[in-house]
Amino acid sequence: MTDRLPVIVLGATGMVGQRIVALLQNHPALRISAVAASARSAGTSYAEATTWRLHGEMPSGVTNMPVLPCSPDAAPKGTRVALSALDGGVAGPIEAAFRDAGFAVVSNASAWRMDPDVPLVVPEVNPEHLALIDRQPGPGFIIANPNCCAIPLAMALAPLHRRWTVQAVTVATWQ
Repeated sequence: MTDRLPVIVLGATGMVGQRIVALLQNHPALRISAVAASARSAGTSYAEATTWRLHGEMPSGVTNMPVLPCSPDAAPKGTRVALSALDGGVAGPIEAAFRDAGFAVVSNASAWRMDPDVPLVVPEVNPEHLALIDRQPGPGFIIANPNCCAIPLAMALAPLHRRWTVQAVTVATWQ
């Protein structure tokens, strides 16, 4: 596929951002057009700003990319998708700014998980929740994912619930 969709990765220098960058390295439909992070990292190369913590080398396609500020105005022309690995403490207003600028924002942060108009999606379980994006203000939208422990739990329980209607579950997590 030669016309891969350009995306900006917000919070690209952190662990979750690094994982997103690594997963997109050879993605058939998406390509990283920009990486963005805090003001502390903005203006440096991704290699300079990032202490790569994942197994293997940093993907060569991003090492020399300049780290941009987390602002929709900084995104390259033609980029309309933001994959956010921002910390929950700063994600809300930054992701809202991207949404209001017309971006499709996919958030990994906790900032939107209780918002009734933001779909909290596990695609294998509840893709129909994407209909909630029609209720959001602005030209763009935000989609969030659940907590990292809730995702595999939902995936395991969903088929059981469809078959036998699960009444209750007791779960303990140590994070």
